[in-house]
Amino acid sequence: MNLKLSTRTTMLYAVILYLFCACGQEGVTEDQLKSSGNTKAKLGDYKAALVDYDKAIKTNPDNPRLYNNRAAALVEMGRLPEAIQDFSKSIEMDPENAMAYSNRALAFATQRKFDEAVHDYSMAIKLNQHEPKLYFSRASAYSDLKQYDKAIADYNEAIKLTANEPSFYSGRGIAKAQSKDLQAALQDFNKAIELKPDFGLAYTNRGLTKLVLGDKSGGCEDLHRAKELGSTSAEKVLQEQCK
Repeated sequence: MNLKLSTRTTMLYAVILYLFCACGQEGVTEDQLKSSGNTKAKLGDYKAALVDYDKAIKTNPDNPRLYNNRAAALVEMGRLPEAIQDFSKSIEMDPENAMAYSNRALAFATQRKFDEAVHDYSMAIKLNQHEPKLYFSRASAYSDLKQYDKAIADYNEAIKLTANEPSFYSGRGIAKAQSKDLQAALQDFNKAIELKPDFGLAYTNRGLTKLVLGDKSGGCEDLHRAKELGSTSAEKVLQEQCK
């Protein structure tokens, strides 16, 4: 009985909300539209969020955060060129917004425009020097450019700011492995696994590193563990190297 009442009540609220939203947008403020768009974006309904952000921008075309929010929705929809235009507009209006630079950098990186990504992450870091994820993200872009020394330096900065994040050690381990510093890479993968015992990627990379170092038994053991944790790449190497 209570369940039926709860369902009917929920449906009633839904109808009221629909009627409210279906009415003309007169009197709906920019903040209400932005809030509605943010809620829809969090629920994964980016198309509907985009409608709200468009209306909010028409209401106030001078708010840089509206362009940033709309751009984020466009990224999720795979519309990267349009997203970059909106991030650029947001930055033009508010050059001190580190988040807009960081978001545009991610869009560039998704397009494999890593030089542009490094530039934007660098701008974000200038504006927010104590955010470890910015160093981590720039390190990843440097790695994609095969600039491993710069990548390692950024991973070091990220770790200085947050010493217990396993992905920072895993990323640095990959960069060190690419630089042929395999023993140092092994230490970083060990630390990543210590911090996160179910870190499949770290097991995969540690296993590969052990194989290169000639430790077939240890490498295959790590790859088996990575496979148990769902790593498809580990499974492929197991078939080739650990028969």
